[in-house]
Amino acid sequence: MTVTANILLSSKDNVLTVPSGSITEQDGVNYVKILKNGKMQLIPVETGTSSDTLTEIKSGVSAGEKVITGNGQTNNPGRVVHLLLIPDSGPGIRMGRLKP
Repeated sequence: MTVTANILLSSKDNVLTVPSGSITEQDGVNYVKILKNGKMQLIPVETGTSSDTLTEIKSGVSAGEKVITGNGQTNNPGRVVHLLLIPDSGPGIRMGRLKP
């Protein structure tokens, strides 16, 4: 017999979040890729609480910016890029999935 339990450890409302997979780390600094004027830019961000799918962004990007998710190789013409438009307010973030 197996059991899966979801235990809410913390909760935040109306925070800016991005998919956790869109954050990269280089030399101890977290970055997200954004699309600005048709070009990819690597932007340093300060992260906060994260769940298994979302991470809070405390500073670095703002609502309305286009965060590149997925591979993000925009240098290749014709390559498909996945974008996430950061809304003005989000549903918040809930974390604490526990799998025994």
